[in-house]
Amino acid sequence: MAGLAAAHLLNRLTGLPLWACYGLAAGGLGTASVKLLLDARDQLAGLRPLPQTTEALGENLEWLKDQLNPVGG
Repeated sequence: MAGLAAAHLLNRLTGLPLWACYGLAAGGLGTASVKLLLDARDQLAGLRPLPQTTEALGENLEWLKDQLNPVGG
């Protein structure tokens, strides 16, 4: 809806043909969309969903070994 409104406002303010205003509005919205997607990609690139260290992984493996092979069992 915002794109339609922008195209008609541009038409009224500039007197350009309506088809040109639709093209300019679509181009502006497309550019904004690409910018948002690139920013999101850059933010996700720095995301570390599993911030475990090798020490923590080693502790987890040791615990798992103890669970599978009980000492007194």
